Parts: sequence; C-alpha cells; structure tokens
Amino acid sequence: MKSIKIWTDEEKLYINENFRYEPDTGLIFWKKAPTTFGPKRSTNKPIGCFESTGYLRLYFYVNKRAMRVQAHRLAWYLYYGEVPTHIIDHIDHNKINNKIDNLRESNNSKNVRHSSIQKAKEKKRKEGCCIGVYKKGSLKKPYAAIHFVARKMKYLGFYATMVEAAKVRDAYAIDKFGSGCGPTNKDIGIY
Repeated sequence: MKSIKIWTDEEKLYINENFRYEPDTGLIFWKKAPTTFGPKRSTNKPIGCFESTGYLRLYFYVNKRAMRVQAHRLAWYLYYGEVPTHIIDHIDHNKINNKIDNLRESNNSKNVRHSSIQKAKEKKRKEGCCIGVYKKGSLKKPYAAIHFVARKMKYLGFYATMVEAAKVRDAYAIDKFGSGCGPTNKDIGIY
C-alpha cells in the first residue's frame, strides 16, 4: 500500500491561505491571484487537472517546492482542518465528485471491499447473475451454490431458485469468513 504523506506546517499554512473549498459543489478555488511569479490564476474558476486514473489533482509550489495533491484529500483537509491519515473513499465511486457528503475516510481493506461490491453490482446489471451461483442445465433444481477458496471450488448444493442458492452461498461465506468475506449477493441487491 502507498504511504500517506503528512504535510508540514508550512504546507498547511500555504493551503489555508491560498485555497477555498465549496463543500456543496466539491470544487476548489484559489483564494487570491498570485502576486509574484507563475501562471495567471482566476479566483472564480475551479482548479485542478485530471490524472490518467480519473482523479482530479492539484499542482502548486510551496517555497519553490512542487506539491501534487489529489483534490479529494485537499477537500477533506480544507473542510475538517486535519490531514487525512487514511484513504479517502468516494462513496458513489465518481472520482471527480468531491462533495463532502460523498467523501469518507477508509482503510485499504474497506476501500477494496467497497470497490469489489460496486464491480459485482455492475456485473450483475450486465449479465443478470449472482455471486457464487450458476445455472446447471435442465435439472429440477438448476441453480448450484458454490464458493471458491484458494482456487478450489466447494459445492454447497443445488436449489430451485437463484435467490435461494444466493442466500446459501452468502450464509456459508459469512459463517466461514465473517463480515469481511467480500461482496455478498445481498450487497448487490439480489435479495
């Protein structure tokens, strides 16, 4: 995991003096135009540029030292007054929605679980399927519940409906691995 950079007091002072954040829109602006060197700044236009990853990033100089800060981390600092020590997660997965009610502090495992739930939801919408359930031919009970552990498949039985099989798969996963078992079919709205 990438280490989180802690800002110096000098950097915090520069940020507080030069940036303003609007929590309702999620936009960051310059507070004042530059007085010395550098490109012209507008105080009424949002600032930042997009990275290849889709996040909005700000570049600026503090005493001739370059700083690169992701906009959601800067927004968190400007709103709460403290440098985030953990990952800042976008609740709706929109990387440029930096409204304060869309941001939350998270650890790496929660962030990965949240993103895997969203990926599973997207897959369900595209394919109409459940996690750990597949249809097997034209049997009386065509839905099989399965669970993978270390690339080994464990059959949990055959069921008449997809929802029934999904519930059995989820109960097994939660019983065996607890609440951190990864996305469940309940998380993605199957039942």
